[in-house]
Amino acid sequence: MCGINGLVVFNNKVIHNPQTILKRMNASLRHRGPDNEGIWSKENVFIGHRRLSIIDLSKKSNQPMKVNNLILTFNGEIYNYLELRLFLQKKGMTFRTSGDTEVLINAYRYFGEDVCKHLNGMFAFGIYDEKKKTFFFARDPSGQKPLYYFHNNDFFAFSSELKTIIQTELYNFRLNKNALYQYMAYGHTISPNSIINKIYKLEPGNYLKLDLKSNKIFKKRYFEYTYNSTNEESLEFYVSKFQKIFSDSVKRHYRSDVPSAVYLSSGIDSSSILSQLSKNFSNINTITARFEESDYDESVYAKKIAKIFSTNHTEFLIKKNDIFSSIFNILNHIDEPISDLGLIAIHQVAKSAKGDFKVVFSGDGGDELFFGYEPFIKYPLTKILDSFPRFFINSFQKIFSSLFNDDFGYLGFKYKARLFLNSHKIENYKKNQCWSGSFSIDNLNKIISKAISNQSLEQIIFEKTKDLYNKNNLQNIEKLGLEYFNLFLPEIICSHTDKANMMESIEARSPFLDNEMISFALEVPKKYKVNVFRGKIVMRENLKKWNDLNFISKKKKKGYTVPMSRYLLEENDLTEFLNDSISSSRNRNIFDYSYIKKLYSLHKSKRVNFGKELWNFIMIDNWLHTNNINA
Repeated sequence: MCGINGLVVFNNKVIHNPQTILKRMNASLRHRGPDNEGIWSKENVFIGHRRLSIIDLSKKSNQPMKVNNLILTFNGEIYNYLELRLFLQKKGMTFRTSGDTEVLINAYRYFGEDVCKHLNGMFAFGIYDEKKKTFFFARDPSGQKPLYYFHNNDFFAFSSELKTIIQTELYNFRLNKNALYQYMAYGHTISPNSIINKIYKLEPGNYLKLDLKSNKIFKKRYFEYTYNSTNEESLEFYVSKFQKIFSDSVKRHYRSDVPSAVYLSSGIDSSSILSQLSKNFSNINTITARFEESDYDESVYAKKIAKIFSTNHTEFLIKKNDIFSSIFNILNHIDEPISDLGLIAIHQVAKSAKGDFKVVFSGDGGDELFFGYEPFIKYPLTKILDSFPRFFINSFQKIFSSLFNDDFGYLGFKYKARLFLNSHKIENYKKNQCWSGSFSIDNLNKIISKAISNQSLEQIIFEKTKDLYNKNNLQNIEKLGLEYFNLFLPEIICSHTDKANMMESIEARSPFLDNEMISFALEVPKKYKVNVFRGKIVMRENLKKWNDLNFISKKKKKGYTVPMSRYLLEENDLTEFLNDSISSSRNRNIFDYSYIKKLYSLHKSKRVNFGKELWNFIMIDNWLHTNNINA
């Protein structure tokens, strides 16, 4: 796990001291790699690296790494590096290190552009070929590791973080308006867009090739998330197969030369990881957060699970002041805006774990692969809802809203019911944005300043989901699965896990996102993933072998988040910050602050919960101001 960056200068463009620019880029990524800094440069190519030492702690594995005519800068882990190393040794290759970095560069020597098909891991890397004058970049299939790049006639720059490229000042970077609409609707931008015009995110499962002789780029998808549940077997068959494949994945992910721990909530995902670790290893560490707000706290259950598996369990008390500290830390340092509240909770736990552990295990991917989120469970109900005429639903909504205020806890029934009713008779590819997104399209049209509004706003927001839902050979719930894997997983889940942990120099690993697990999940029939009562059926059945864990399936899921909606009802530093933002109207050419004020007033009246939307606004408004980005 590291930070990577680099710069290529074209057309003999004269810039003042590119070495200084590269050092500045490296310095901005120090939190991603505090253990070592490396720089390689020749002619018009400048490559940087910050190292967080995890496997092979020796200096020989420092980067950028050069083997023959190839120079590699790499962020991530190759979990099947031992198997690949053995294969390459049989082909006559020799190694001077025991780590995965040298395996990766030699795998590229052997496989060339097909290398990603042979990698099982999380990664974003660049390999420069001095002889061919080409640069090869790639990103893992589920987007666990980020890669941003900028390209024009004079420069090509890349980095693990967006702000690193902005700070090069190679270009007059401005707001990407299309990405702004996506962010406001979803709480994140959608690859290849970043929030900055001309800076792009390499999409997960893609590679990019830069030809330095012609200054042209070529991009190709090497991985496609495609269902393959043609040969249907029994539930017992899939449970048995899950156990074998997941056990192998956990063992691969456990390879490390530094202390590690499991982020333990009280859910199925982290318990599944722990159950497999306990079968193969001893002296396992677990860590969990204990929140002051009882309806957000799962520490009692986590402690119970830790006791069942006899782990070395550490519990961190997270007070309200701690959460506010994380909120402002994130607002000041986040490299690209993302408004998911899980970012705050994960950062606070990572901050507490720093110093004791360099590697943590996360349950990311379980809900996306095995249909664990509530929209999967409620999706069949949409047919019943849409069977009612519009006037009936409108009348019901008016009665419902007059009788009930929104809940202000974690995803309360009345709050969810309002969002569900709002999805009546809208196209299927728009429904999940209505349920799980941020600003509604109606509110978005009012909050965006008329100076930058766009008649094609809906087309821009739903372009990617519409393409996914146009796959006619799939059922709608499977299309929802495509949406979660291709959009929500990389842009929200993997993004907040990477950003929150790397802010504290911690590597997070996700065994569910192992290549073999992904392939297996694509084989499992829908009926063994979800029904109208519950999701993740295969995973639940697997845990039944541990009778002491039966309580996990019975308790209500709380999620890993913070009570933002409540905080925005109080008088505190955050609401003072929001009031200052509204009164200063510092981005008035982008937002209609009078409408933000209206939403905030409705929220404070406790009639409608706009906590998610207001946090979305706080994040983007502050980020644009802090980074001096204009429309």
